[in-house]
Amino acid sequence: MMLAWMAALVLAAAQESPSTVTVSAAGKVDKTATALQFTFQVSAKGDDVAKAVEALREKQKSAMENLKKLGAVEADVVVTVPAVVKKDPNQARMQVMRSSNRLKKKKEEEKPEKEPVAVMVSVTARLPLQGKDAAALFVESEQLKEKIKAAKLAEKEKKEAGEGEEDDEMQMRMQQYQEQQGMEDGFYFQFWAPSDPKDLDAAAAKAMEAAKALAQAGARASGKTLTAATGVEIGEAGGDSSQMMQEYYYYQRRGGGGGMRAAAPSPGIVSMTLDGLAATVTLKVTFGLK
Repeated sequence: MMLAWMAALVLAAAQESPSTVTVSAAGKVDKTATALQFTFQVSAKGDDVAKAVEALREKQKSAMENLKKLGAVEADVVVTVPAVVKKDPNQARMQVMRSSNRLKKKKEEEKPEKEPVAVMVSVTARLPLQGKDAAALFVESEQLKEKIKAAKLAEKEKKEAGEGEEDDEMQMRMQQYQEQQGMEDGFYFQFWAPSDPKDLDAAAAKAMEAAKALAQAGARASGKTLTAATGVEIGEAGGDSSQMMQEYYYYQRRGGGGGMRAAAPSPGIVSMTLDGLAATVTLKVTFGLK
């Protein structure tokens, strides 16, 4: 009984005076943009999936030719696997209502027209930037955006017969939502910089330095001395942690839902803003105390 009581006291003392401290810290290396990366969608319709994909290939071919004229390198262009466009439930309900009204006016022996199949792909490309500072890069990128928008890379969806004010309102709301998420006239733009392992090494070194300083402050506050690190975990590595949308960007397009992946054509760091372009590493480090 006495031994059990003494063991409990030793355990309690150990819990009150921990022998380690764990902290998290981030380090980053700022990068300068060398390219403007952009993602857009190409879609087509057909009587069935095969015909829709055939029409889509023709549109992709046209888009690729226009990308080359802009200066894009075909090997760096990423095209996703075709996907069937799923209808937005709200629009689908309105189309059912319109179809019902039209059917009432038709003769009973007439059959409703078969709805075409829509397919789409997301295309990601990038164009070089020559600016050496933030101001020059900003001006250059804005001018390049206008050229991209005017290049007819993706045709706007035509309004179908019978679509009224409800569709215009939905289109306006969708456009506002896309603008809030970073879309510009159907394009998702990002700044791109090449990735170098040395950048991550430097960012990790900065993170370790910050973690050690934080742990030392905690050790001094508790009257202890910091010893060597006993464990390190990488919490996050890659682009700026505030730009999580750099990897995936989803939006609900009019007439269907689709995922737009803003995937880098080749290893690099991307950001929606020039000041957010950085290689970052977050470390969780455990240090000993004595």
